[in-house]
Amino acid sequence: MTLARGALLSPGAPARYPYPFLDVDTYGYTGVLTQALALGLLFAALGVLITAVDHLRPNVAGWFQHRRNRISPPAAGGLK
Repeated sequence: MTLARGALLSPGAPARYPYPFLDVDTYGYTGVLTQALALGLLFAALGVLITAVDHLRPNVAGWFQHRRNRISPPAAGGLK
C-alpha cells in the first residue's frame, strides 16, 4: 500500500514515503523489498524465540497441567 501511494504521489511530495526504509527514490525497489523481507524475517524469528523461551521456562503449576493454557487458565464463573 505504501509503495503504491508513493508511486501515485508526485516526486516532490513531503511525505511521499512515511518510513525511511521504504524510500524507493533512495534504495530502489530491490533495496526496499530486501529491507521489508529482512524486517519480516526478524519479527518472525523474534516470535519463534519468544515462544521457545515460554516453552523452556518451568511450569510452576505442575507437570499434570502441561497441556493447559498457562497464561490464563479457564475458570468457572464470569469474565476475568
